[in-house]
Amino acid sequence: MLLVAALSSMPAPSFTQEPTESQATLNFVGADIESVVRAIGHYTGNTFVIDPRVKGTINLVSEKPVSKTQAFEMLTSVLRLQGYAVVRTPDYIKVLPEADAKLQAAPVTAGKVRGDQIATQIYHLNHESATALVAVLRPLISPNNTIAADPTNNTLTQAIINIRS
Repeated sequence: MLLVAALSSMPAPSFTQEPTESQATLNFVGADIESVVRAIGHYTGNTFVIDPRVKGTINLVSEKPVSKTQAFEMLTSVLRLQGYAVVRTPDYIKVLPEADAKLQAAPVTAGKVRGDQIATQIYHLNHESATALVAVLRPLISPNNTIAADPTNNTLTQAIINIRS
């Protein structure tokens, strides 16, 4: 009886979907990361694989209903604040420590990276040596990101963990 009373007094994470719209109100306060990821995965239809090192609690609250895309973006932002990153694969989404995320396969893009995501950007240079620019750019790049030159095709490659822009 005491266990039931203790459990009923604990705040439970909630996830309320609006019946007439494809939106939901999120209310996860002090909720286990795995539980929140599972709930957002159920709502968005995404399959998540969570690294066993991903532990802790998070707060993810929306004052008004949010779309599936917004819920996913909010989740990635909250995870990033905790030092975790999300890496998309064709079949599922991995949640893992940020330091390991840039070692995972990530999309390669020639354009601007948007949102909290991992990506590899390649810059083809025409008027400057890629090797010479690495020394100039390295101090300007976040410690979590990497930059490398390929002198054979004069390109700069940057693996980035992007913060919402």
